[in-house]
Amino acid sequence: MSETLRPSTASASETLAARLGQIIRAERHRQALRLADLSLLSGVAVATLSDLENGRRDTRLSSYQRVFDALGLRAEALAGPQPPAPAPEAGYDLGDAL
Repeated sequence: MSETLRPSTASASETLAARLGQIIRAERHRQALRLADLSLLSGVAVATLSDLENGRRDTRLSSYQRVFDALGLRAEALAGPQPPAPAPEAGYDLGDAL
């Protein structure tokens, strides 16, 4: 019964592939690169890049890494914008009190 409440592995994989594709396409457009340009920079075939951008291909992590490297993206881009770090809490240094 609990298995029906969890998303399927295929669904999670498709969601990740779609998100990676969105990141790749957005950064490629930001840098004004054509698919052919990115192919030359990354060593990944144009057809594969198109499939990746459209979330249609589940490929090896090394291919994603080559594309991310060619675009100057880091893996942290997957997490999206990060919230600011919390301010340090005010406290007492017990070493001074002793």
